Amino acid sequence: MKLAYKYDKDFLYVPGGDIQLNDNDPIPKWYTDIPPVTTGGQGMFKPKFINGRWEEASENTIPVPPVPPKTEMEILQEDNLALKMAIAEMAEKMESEKIEMMLAVAELAELIKGGA
Repeated sequence: MKLAYKYDKDFLYVPGGDIQLNDNDPIPKWYTDIPPVTTGGQGMFKPKFINGRWEEASENTIPVPPVPPKTEMEILQEDNLALKMAIAEMAEKMESEKIEMMLAVAELAELIKGGA
């Protein structure tokens, strides 16, 4: 079985017009077996079947709403979080270095003790 996707006289995809065909059945006029999706697999906005492939209609594209600028409070909160993360990393590194130093001192003490 295969799916056939319907398009109208303006070559625009007709949602809900898909039909199932047997693998050997010919594809009827105003249908194609090429799915109207992008190369990434996402659905298209107003798919149009042009020259044997689907393309998104260039007119009436979905507008992307503007992103409002961050408030001073949001900026300060982000900065505060970044500083807390940096302090936590430094504390972790200092603890690791402290342990390494203690091990080195213990090793040195053992060497001195063994040589005396």
